[in-house]
Amino acid sequence: MIIGESLSNSQPSLLGRFFKAFGLVVSFASFAGVAAFSIPASADDSVIDVITAKVPVSCTVAGGDHTYATTMMPDSSTELGTTTIKATCNDSAGYSLYAIGFTGESYSGNNTKLVGSLASINTGNSGPDSYWAMKATAVIGTYAPTIMNSFDSYHAIPATYAQVAKFNSATDTGSSATGSSVNITYEVSVTAAQIADTYTGKVKYTLVHPNNAAAPVTPLPESACSASQICYAPNAGDIDGSMSSMGTVTGSSTAGKQTSVATNGTAVLRAPNFSRDGYGFAGWSTDFEATSSSVIFGPNQTITTSASGAGDADVSQYGLILYPVWIASAGDLQGWSGCSSLTTAPKPSSGNTPTLASMTALTDTRDNNTYAVARLSDGNCWMVENLRLNESVSASLISSGSQGIGGDFTALPNSENANFSNSTTANNLYNTGNAYTMPRYNSNNTNRSLTASYSGTGSSTYYQWYSYGNYYTWNAAMANTNSLTSYSASESARTSLCPTGWHIPTGGDKTRITTDNNNEFWNLIVVNLNNNTLPANYDSSSSPYYNGSTEAGPVDKLIRAFPNNFVYSGYFYTASANARGSGGSYWSSSANGSSSAYNLYFSSANVYPGANVSNKYNGRSVRCLLSS
Repeated sequence: MIIGESLSNSQPSLLGRFFKAFGLVVSFASFAGVAAFSIPASADDSVIDVITAKVPVSCTVAGGDHTYATTMMPDSSTELGTTTIKATCNDSAGYSLYAIGFTGESYSGNNTKLVGSLASINTGNSGPDSYWAMKATAVIGTYAPTIMNSFDSYHAIPATYAQVAKFNSATDTGSSATGSSVNITYEVSVTAAQIADTYTGKVKYTLVHPNNAAAPVTPLPESACSASQICYAPNAGDIDGSMSSMGTVTGSSTAGKQTSVATNGTAVLRAPNFSRDGYGFAGWSTDFEATSSSVIFGPNQTITTSASGAGDADVSQYGLILYPVWIASAGDLQGWSGCSSLTTAPKPSSGNTPTLASMTALTDTRDNNTYAVARLSDGNCWMVENLRLNESVSASLISSGSQGIGGDFTALPNSENANFSNSTTANNLYNTGNAYTMPRYNSNNTNRSLTASYSGTGSSTYYQWYSYGNYYTWNAAMANTNSLTSYSASESARTSLCPTGWHIPTGGDKTRITTDNNNEFWNLIVVNLNNNTLPANYDSSSSPYYNGSTEAGPVDKLIRAFPNNFVYSGYFYTASANARGSGGSYWSSSANGSSSAYNLYFSSANVYPGANVSNKYNGRSVRCLLSS
């Protein structure tokens, strides 16, 4: 090498070869005698916030809340007054304004005697009609809605929800931000035959959006339910299911009726086939919109009828109309800790009336089923609807979390739908493997449209009510394929299908009841419902614990009363339905041995409080409990 010669890129120096040998990136300048290299700049270390604002649909109605009164002479008409109803809606599809007339102290109190019924005021005779009427006009200065159904002139106050006005942003003019106002003027006209009295009516307005949405559900007029009937009607537009297979009711496509209800007798109410996403079913009420002061009946509660009105219902002139009581979900079942915030329901035997203060509703995050939950008289919180978990989520749930009470996503363990409504060998509960360890179940709530009946057993027609839930073999209910032979609380409650933190109630024999007081079915259904004493005819050497009308009947009624809400869901043996509509059967978490386990069974004649023993391959109902 000649001293002073220029370095070139084609002839790297020893220093360059050194860097290259160690994997370094080297860049040489093209001028003589100097070597240089660069290091790339580091990555951008800035952070970015993303700001998103969502504006939900907001449609509101205001105004009204006025009282008008006048004194009239017979055979005259008068305008009572005008009220302004203002609607504001940012839904581009617009809105509809509906109206309905009714009388009584509240909308839900005496909802069947409608102001608008036949457009008339009751005269008490067959003379010419006196009537209520109303007309609507758009208020100048705001965008004008379309007045519907001839309400631009006097029109009979509707007996069912009627569309009074609507706004469609595509065809009507104006800015939705300013709101749309409608003036409603009321008129009353009386004939010379109108009996002297004071007549009071009310009109309720409801805003519905978009403008082509269905009208709100209307209460049934009392005349739709004939004497000696109990009618079960929906009270919201988003209710799924129908009771109509019991018998159709005029004015509703989904209401059903229970016939031949004796006056001055008793009747067992029908379990509902209605469901509503995001709501738990709390019971039945005569109030269309139940409140904290409403009288509520359990889904299978025994009620008394009386022509004098002294019982639960007078069905001598008209039938009894019942509506479902819904509770909106307040959170998730998994890990819920709000039991202590609920009021403990009084013992049904105390004569005190339980209210909705003892209840809430929670959603099972595994399949989004929502259940009503109540703090019952034992101080613990119970699901007061039967479990409906099925296999549709099992595979993903098993892979997402551990089995058992500690796992977030306990699911059916490699189970299968036994299709109890098919008696073929392939669908028999114990057709393969070990009959006592094979976890199987019946997806009962997939067949809600089948014929409804309350005739006890069903060998060929399967009466699949939504509230019956699914039926599980014991090992399916335990989310376990093992044959547990112990029935201690720690062994029995180790796993179950219940949500995280919840468990299937413990059961046991007479020894367990009298020694360690650890039968949770007994604690709720017997001790707490029987004034904390053993029954008068208790015999530790015989079973059932209750029998005969003096003991079993009253206890059975208390089990089914609100808010306990146990139902006559029956049970499945091989492929046959048994005792549906006449008895209830619920698994406990306590095994009696390798082939049998304890369960709660009750009917009007016998009550086994968590102490009945049956084969593990029977299909029975499940309720979940959260200890306080």
